[in-house]
Amino acid sequence: MAHSLAAPVWRQAPTCLRSVVAAFLFTALLVAGCEPPSAPSPAESREKPLPARVVRDLERATELHDQGKTLEAIQILEAAMRDHGQSFELLDAISVCYLQEDQQIRARETASAALKQKPEALRPLTTLGVSAFDMGSFQEAERYLKRAIVIEPKAGVLAVLGQVYLRLGRHDEAADCFRRSLELNPEQAACHYDLGLVAMRRGKLAEAEQSFQRAYEMNPQDSRAVFNLGNVLRRAGRDREAEQVLEEYRRRQELAARIQAFQAAAKARPRDIKTLSALAEAQIEAHKIERGVGTYMRILDIDPTHKKTLGTLVAMAIQLGYLEAAVGVVERAATVLPDDPEIKALRLRLEQARKKTSRP
Repeated sequence: MAHSLAAPVWRQAPTCLRSVVAAFLFTALLVAGCEPPSAPSPAESREKPLPARVVRDLERATELHDQGKTLEAIQILEAAMRDHGQSFELLDAISVCYLQEDQQIRARETASAALKQKPEALRPLTTLGVSAFDMGSFQEAERYLKRAIVIEPKAGVLAVLGQVYLRLGRHDEAADCFRRSLELNPEQAACHYDLGLVAMRRGKLAEAEQSFQRAYEMNPQDSRAVFNLGNVLRRAGRDREAEQVLEEYRRRQELAARIQAFQAAAKARPRDIKTLSALAEAQIEAHKIERGVGTYMRILDIDPTHKKTLGTLVAMAIQLGYLEAAVGVVERAATVLPDDPEIKALRLRLEQARKKTSRP
């Protein structure tokens, strides 16, 4: 069977998390499986409500966290704890922020304090389990994560517990966790990859091939899936297919090296449009669409009328359906060069695309 390595178009899935505590979504390993918390029990609903100021601080910290400004979120939460004491909600939120900033000791201290207030709380148990995993204390991680999934079997928590078992060489238990995780949330590329690793180590090459192929299709940026898929095919005696896949892996490694070189050049010459264009093209080729678009926008900050960049962004916007975003940059260019025929053509192209999408 020939393997299709053509990557699907990346689509951004923005997250809008309004729940104060649910926005603190552990680590990258857990994002796929963490849903908003369930409704409180009658006992929880009788607890003393948080002061309005603490709620505002949590909301502001949540916004900063969602923007990737975790250190600023920590500052707000630390100030709130100094002013209002160590409530469960503040301890729970700040422990996750500490964990994301790799401040392991503080993460463990605050998560442990939160757990003392609510011994059956899911998030502190998970935070402690992930912290133990990060520090290589796999037996400790197992204890916390098993307690967490007894309370509620989250997809992300099961995935991390599977990784714990993988590190401990307990392959049957690892495979069971990964499968349970995928039953709850099938759209986890990393979990498919880990299931492939388990299958490969157990000599189940057909299962490993299927899992690595699925992981690659879901996350084309992951070269590990391509490399291991090639190795599985080679072990199965399918050398021609293996070489095809491993050639793709080598291409990806070369592309990653090019991106790294362009990034270094752009850092040295941050306003050099030729360098930024090369970086953006390489990022798009590597299916890092969001980063590539960000680099193109840097070019337009330098020169709002750079026609090659405008044309590329318009073409991408039409392909991906982000028409309104492209309209803004083209209109800005039109205010600088209102009579330019190429910019007029881009405006017309966008207008035609918008009419097509608005038709019933």
